[in-house]
Formats: sequence, structure tokens, C-alpha cells
Amino acid sequence: MAYSDPTGVIDLYDGRGDLEKKIIRCVGDAGKRFREDGLRILRALRFSSVLDFSPAVDDADGDGKKQSTDQAIHSLRELLTGISRERIHVELTKLLCGVGAGRILRAYPDVVRTILPMLTEDRVLTAADAMEKLPVGKLPELHYAALFADCTEEEMREGIRSLKMSRAEERLIRGLWEHRNLLPEQTENPRYTLRKMAGTYGYDFCRQQAMLVHAAGLADEAAQEGMFAAVDALEAENPCCSLRDLAVNGQDLQAAGITGAAIGKTLSALLDLVLQDALPNEKDALNAKIPEVQ
Repeated sequence: MAYSDPTGVIDLYDGRGDLEKKIIRCVGDAGKRFREDGLRILRALRFSSVLDFSPAVDDADGDGKKQSTDQAIHSLRELLTGISRERIHVELTKLLCGVGAGRILRAYPDVVRTILPMLTEDRVLTAADAMEKLPVGKLPELHYAALFADCTEEEMREGIRSLKMSRAEERLIRGLWEHRNLLPEQTENPRYTLRKMAGTYGYDFCRQQAMLVHAAGLADEAAQEGMFAAVDALEAENPCCSLRDLAVNGQDLQAAGITGAAIGKTLSALLDLVLQDALPNEKDALNAKIPEVQ
């Protein structure tokens, strides 16, 4: 569509009609448009997810002589194998965070598998269910963790690296994936479990982890809210959760005659005792414990 003051809106292809019907449609021959740029296949799905629209199931001319946008997406999906992975990553991220992500994944598992072959159709459909329980428009690493949830560790890493993600993205997705089945309240020491996770990844990670287990069906909404409350309470308390919070450091251990790799090992042992509430995070108490943990 276009606009000018003398003529007003110029709509040669009934764009307003498609907007009203919430339809994504290629102009003219869908197959031709996609062959011009294969990324348009994924962009059509991205727009459908973000706007909560659907690809057109009838051709632009309505005469049935050309493939519809929907048909062309399926039949020409292999064009995506020739697109740079960085561009694929950008569009897929927006798709996964869209309000219609679950619906689009459910309708186009063949396209997703073309991009990420390690995802079986069942894995894509499982991920589609999870997407509908996750926040819309944010937390892309959480959505990727849900997408790869049923993959092996090797497959998950292969998928992440194939999309040329940053190290920070990869670390967060891998962390969420590793904790995707963890329910702190079912562990022997829930407080220790939560403190350890918070110390490694941060409190926001703990909240995302709660969302992930809820999306996977391992925790209902009440359990998810309980996990949120536990994280909030721990953050408000602000206890020692990592080495940077520990009341002693490497210099203190060197002063006590400890050197080399033993410094890191000793600090980790002391931290673990603090996380278990078996030792207060106080310098005197920690120093007194050093001979026992070396």
C-alpha cells in the first residue's frame, strides 16, 4: 500500500482486506517472491507469529493457478538452507518470542526442521505447547531452551552453534537447558539448590528456570508462583551465593599459606558449606575451617 495527499491510500493488492482478515500474503506469485529471497519464507512466519496473523491459504489472484503463500512456504522451505545462519537466527528469535509462536510451530514443523534438523516433528510440537506458556516478546534464550528441551546435550549445542549465537546467549540457553527438569522444592535442600543456581547465573535466571519447568508441564501455576516467591525472598535476603560474596578471598588464603590450584579448591569448598548453611559467611569462621577443607 502507498499514500499520497491527492489520492489518499493506494491499495492495488487489497492489503487492507488482508489486514482486516489478519493474513500475511506475498504480492503476486508467492513462489517467485520466495525464490527472489528465501529468507522471506521465515519472515512470513515471523510476521505471522509476532502479529498473530496467518499465511494466506489462497493465491493472490484467487484463481487457483499459483501457489498460495502457505503452500509455497511448505514446498520451497529448502531455500532456507542457502540463507546465512545469522539472518536465520534474527528471524527465528522474533518468531519464537511472538504471541503466535506455538500456533506457527504447530503448523510449520517441516520449516523448523529444515532450519534445525535435530528437531524431530514431535520435538517441534512439544516446543509449540511450551511456547504458549512463556512470556511474549522477551526472554529469547528461554524460548530457545524450550525449543531444544527434548534434544540431547550434543544436539542442543549443535543447534545453538549453528545459529551463530553469542557466547552469552549460548551460556544462558545451555544453563536453562541443563536445569529444565529441576524443581528445587523436590531436592534434598531446596535453599541450597536455589542459592547455587542464583550464584552461578543470577536471580533472573532462577525466575526463567521456573517459567521453563512450568512450560514443560512439570509445575502448575501455583508451583511456579511458589518458585517465584522463593527467588524473591532469597534476593531480598541477599545471602552469600557466589565466591564474590564470600567473606574471604584468595589473598586471605595466600596469607594462610595456601598457594596455586589449592586456593580455588579451598574457596569452592568453603562456599559450598556456606550455601548449605553449614557455615556462617564470617571471616573468622571461614578461616577456622580452612584446615579442614584443604
